[in-house]
Amino acid sequence: LIIILSVEMLFSQDRSLIDNSDQTILRVAYNFGGPVSFYNPKRNLKGTNYLFDDWENFGVIKSKDNKDFLVRNININIDLNTIQTKISNDSIFDYDLNNIEKVTINNKVYKNIYSEKGKRIYEVIFESDEFSILKGFETKIIEGTPNPMQNRASDAIVRNKSYFLKTGVNIIAFRLTKKKILSLLNKDSVKIAKLEQYMKSENLSYNKDKDISKALLQILILDK
Repeated sequence: LIIILSVEMLFSQDRSLIDNSDQTILRVAYNFGGPVSFYNPKRNLKGTNYLFDDWENFGVIKSKDNKDFLVRNININIDLNTIQTKISNDSIFDYDLNNIEKVTINNKVYKNIYSEKGKRIYEVIFESDEFSILKGFETKIIEGTPNPMQNRASDAIVRNKSYFLKTGVNIIAFRLTKKKILSLLNKDSVKIAKLEQYMKSENLSYNKDKDISKALLQILILDK
């Protein structure tokens, strides 16, 4: 049985904290305009279709009219492309992404970005006026096997990640390699030299998105 409660979006003037107590269910729905779903658990699978393994996550939602809301028990449903808050053991609140500019969860920024393939929630690795590096997520189900050598008796949900480059409204697949990263600097020899030196001095890796985020922020934004 699924019951949906949906109301019109209205952000408050002040920063707000949303918890999962019964008293806040209507207030959450009133403020954020998404549905509250009461559901029965689905079939048992190992793994999860959520980005985070549990719901003990804190976040900040920034609305498109530049208001911030502090939230907890927040997660991202990869399959449904939704940001959700767990209100109780059997109820989950879906946020209206049309009214949200970005969401910061555990100090990582996520945006619902439109491309020719439709809208999708991405983690923003780096963002500038010229380009953005994004991380996308997807899941697939690996069927179980009775073969004891494979240690996979039950079906399992596996999460995969991939990187993308956004320029304007175009989003294409991207790889985190030194060649690809340096190509973003438009053959600017000064910036290339600075980036290479910074990566070396800070002992950073071109294959790690947190290192690339740190280096590009320093060279392209802070050093301007």
